[in-house]
Amino acid sequence: MTSSKNARYSVSVPLTLRAAVLLAARVFPNRAPKEQATWRRVVDLADAHFLATGQMHLWDGWPALALPDQVRITRMLRQRPAVLASHSVFVTEAAAVLESGEPIEFAPGYGEEQVLILPAGDEEALIDALLDELEDNAAKGQSQPKPAPPGSYVSDLRISDPLSPSGRVVDVFYDLDYQGPPAPSVVQELGQAPVVDEMVIPFANLDEIAGRLDALRGQDYRRKAVADIRQHARSRDGTNVGELLRVEAGPLRVFHAPTGMGKNVLSELVAVWCAQQGRVISLVVPQSAQVLATVYRLRQDLAALGISAQVTPVVSPASMMELAEQTASSPQDDADFRTWVYREMSYSCPLTGHATTSSEAVDAWTPGQEPCDQLKPNGAEADKAMACPWRGGCGKFRHHRAAASADILVTNHANFLTGQIHAPVAGRPSPGRRMTTEQLLLHRSHLVIIDEADALQAQAFEQAARQVLLAQDGAEHTPVRDLDSQFRRHCHRLPMSLEQYLRPLINHLVWLAESYVSHLVGGVIHPDRERRSMVVPRRWDGLFASRIFQLEEGERPTEQQMRVVSQLYKREGPLELADEVKGLAQLRELLSSVTDLVGGSDRLTHATLKRIGEAFSAITGESGDKRLSSLALLAARRAYLEEMRSILHRIVGVAAPLQGAGISASNGLVDALASHVPWRAAPYGPLGRGCSRSPRRSTRPTGTRRRCG
Repeated sequence: MTSSKNARYSVSVPLTLRAAVLLAARVFPNRAPKEQATWRRVVDLADAHFLATGQMHLWDGWPALALPDQVRITRMLRQRPAVLASHSVFVTEAAAVLESGEPIEFAPGYGEEQVLILPAGDEEALIDALLDELEDNAAKGQSQPKPAPPGSYVSDLRISDPLSPSGRVVDVFYDLDYQGPPAPSVVQELGQAPVVDEMVIPFANLDEIAGRLDALRGQDYRRKAVADIRQHARSRDGTNVGELLRVEAGPLRVFHAPTGMGKNVLSELVAVWCAQQGRVISLVVPQSAQVLATVYRLRQDLAALGISAQVTPVVSPASMMELAEQTASSPQDDADFRTWVYREMSYSCPLTGHATTSSEAVDAWTPGQEPCDQLKPNGAEADKAMACPWRGGCGKFRHHRAAASADILVTNHANFLTGQIHAPVAGRPSPGRRMTTEQLLLHRSHLVIIDEADALQAQAFEQAARQVLLAQDGAEHTPVRDLDSQFRRHCHRLPMSLEQYLRPLINHLVWLAESYVSHLVGGVIHPDRERRSMVVPRRWDGLFASRIFQLEEGERPTEQQMRVVSQLYKREGPLELADEVKGLAQLRELLSSVTDLVGGSDRLTHATLKRIGEAFSAITGESGDKRLSSLALLAARRAYLEEMRSILHRIVGVAAPLQGAGISASNGLVDALASHVPWRAAPYGPLGRGCSRSPRRSTRPTGTRRRCG
């Protein structure tokens, strides 16, 4: 079966490749030999892949690139499938596009990993058409759910249960008998992103704002902070910054100062100055509590100075009521502040007035877990989730609606990195796709100030290294067990074809995860002490290739040799080099059957490991029980880990209908495996800007457009 997500992916890969190749032909030098450069255009796939990685900070020509081409590249990046970040995958997929027989804009070149651009008329219009199609394809199936009309609906509610560490799920029924139309959902228009090469902030203006606020409050710390920073601040070359604080557009610029110097005071004064000047600014602080405190102070300062500007906190709607209750019950905070926070962050839920639960003594409203867009019609034909009819005017999303027009936006590190805007917004990305908090702030702001940037980076790396727990020795309730249990309860809500597709995958995943843990505990595949943390599925493929093909020390395996290693774990399909390497087919027969349940028996035993070691010995000519048993051990672990990885990605591929059917146990899998699929500006993770060792690239200057941030 092919899921809707996989269908979109199968279209997005060739569209992205074609756009990347044409963009590389447009912005990079012609790679054809000098004597042919006047009449033929050649592109290195390495150039196209470089654009697809999004590492523009490594390219000297990026700041001088014409604005339309910068926009085209970022449009391509926004929709680029994550797998194309790998050079080998990019080259393989390019070869598949060339061999597909479909009409495309380039042909195989004479050089290795080169393509020949074919004449095709207006190249700008051609690239724009590909990008339009790419965005339209990404938007399919991602439109906002329609408001639920009067009728009967059901949703899931996870509640705490001492007998289940992961909680218990109960059904909540809603009988909607409202009169009149549902609340309208207004689409917020973003407009064009501001273009600023440099933000110049006069210290005299900051001092004037600080002086007025200090005089009104009978304080003096604001003017002192401005004076201290103006006196001691130095630029990169060590010279005094003078009377102007200059912030250039481009990569993140770090401002160092000792604790207590007044960096946060200065940033809030800059925010007030931006409001005076009609500039939009975003402040990113570490915690949600600091977001509230910052918004409170800024609103007071603006009101005291008579400046008309809107300050909006941008936090997760799911945490609003929790923040309100925590702050209201905190005796350390000022009473006026606690009252303001509760009024600002609390909201009511009209949906709960129509709710009944399937369990007694269970409150139908758990703030933050409302089924705002997860109402399933209560009947046999419940195939699509619908939205709460009052969502368009609900106070839960009022800050996200206001974020599209606010003058000052304040968010926290976690929300900046992974948050989404839960209100319809018109602008990039394409209609139907939720906009991330990061994208909204960078799109709207002339200036973005991040407090504690090192903490943001640490959290970003932690977020990029997500893990997902599947099974645990001795635990009755595990993620895979929860997934299996919820699937059995709600599978009738899924289309029959999807149910038949998922049932064997989930059953197989449960067995693989629990069997793998059992073998680890039982000592069948006990890891060596120095290898306890090496559990990435393909971690040892290079080792297998070097031993099977007897490579010299320091010699890298070829792409074909690495493909052969992957083919050893697949029962069907080609096995390259089988005629050249004696015993390769026998090794494949053993490794591809390790994770099978044919006959109802577990095939991974000490005897199986011994046979795998003997098969390696027949290929490599090596001897020594310890050396071969270690190789067999790693090969068997790879079989389990790779099969689990493959099944997980297939389940995640149909996450949307699973969530719509109330199978929420799949959410953790989606968060861990798919949270970094879109390209992001934040420099973290394997797709981020900060982890490449590629050389800097230069090309002809064609224009300029940058933005402060």
